[in-house]
Amino acid sequence: MPGALLVWANEHRLPPHAPLLFSRKHNAEGGLKAISRVQAWTILKSASEHADVRVLALRASQHGAVGEPAPAHPHLFRHARVRQIVRSTRSLPLAQRQAGWSRLLLAYLSIGDEEARALMREVPE
Repeated sequence: MPGALLVWANEHRLPPHAPLLFSRKHNAEGGLKAISRVQAWTILKSASEHADVRVLALRASQHGAVGEPAPAHPHLFRHARVRQIVRSTRSLPLAQRQAGWSRLLLAYLSIGDEEARALMREVPE
């Protein structure tokens, strides 16, 4: 997804350091004004509910217990990026460093059954 966002930004001729998620308002210098964390959360939650996209909750919330389907949220992308780093590089220390974690949070690095089977097929006998 980060690559797709950068392609989109280039196609729309955004300046190199412009925010990717911006409002119609401008900042004090006249440039694009980034939307707030709350606005990003609201937009993503609304889109998630509208499209009926759910993720399994890692902690209890107003949407239900741990493991219950819940709306997507912006922080999900951070952990998706960490999973992508682990899957492509097989380097847990790199993922930890890129995420800025003082310790590796293995709960976010789990894999699905199909991916586990595919990886096991690659392991020599």
